[in-house]
Amino acid sequence: MILKRLNLENSLIIVSNAVPIFGVVFLGWSARDVFIAYALETIIIGVFTAAKIAVTAMLRKQFAAMVLFTAFFIFHFGLFAVVQISLFLSVSNIHNFLLNAEIGPYFQLDFDVVTMLVGFALAFIFGNLIPFFTSGDYRTVPLFAIMFQPYGRIFVQQFTVILGSMLLLFGFGRVFILIFIVIKTVVEIFADFGPAIVKITKQWQM
Repeated sequence: MILKRLNLENSLIIVSNAVPIFGVVFLGWSARDVFIAYALETIIIGVFTAAKIAVTAMLRKQFAAMVLFTAFFIFHFGLFAVVQISLFLSVSNIHNFLLNAEIGPYFQLDFDVVTMLVGFALAFIFGNLIPFFTSGDYRTVPLFAIMFQPYGRIFVQQFTVILGSMLLLFGFGRVFILIFIVIKTVVEIFADFGPAIVKITKQWQM
C-alpha cells in the first residue's frame, strides 16, 4: 500500500514535510516559525491553483470560463486564507500583521520560514502542477474539480495548524509539531480527495 502511494507527488510531499522536522530537531528551528510556514502554505497552494485554472482554461480556449473561475477562486480562497491565517496568528498570540495598518515592520520572515515555503512551492510545482499538464489531464479535468481540489487538504491543515497554535501558548509546540507533520503527511498521501472531486464534478464539464 505504501509503495503504491510513492509516486512523484507523494514523494515530494514527504520530502517537503521532512524539512521542518529536520530543522526543528537538528537546526534549532522554532515551532512558531514552522507553524507560520504551514499557515502561509495556504497562500502558495492558492496562487498555484489559480494559475492552474487560468492556464487550463486558456489551453482549452475557454476565455470566459477562465475569467469567471479564476476570479471566483481568488475571491473565495483568498477570503478563506485570510481568515485562517488571521485566526492562527491571533490564537497563537503572534502579532496579526494581516489586520495591522502598518504591515511592513511585522512582515519579516526568517530564513527557516522562507526555506520551508520554497520547499512547499517546489513540491507543488513538480509534484502537482507540471504532471497535470504533461500527462494531458488538463484536457479532461473539469474546472470545477481543479477549483475545489485544494480544499480537502487545506481543511485538514487548518484544523491541525489552529490546534497547534493553541499548544504554542502552553509551550508544547515543539512536541506537537513533530506529531502534526507526521499526521499531515499521512493524510496528504492517503486521503486523496482529487479523484473523488473529479468524479463528482464531471457532470459540470467545462
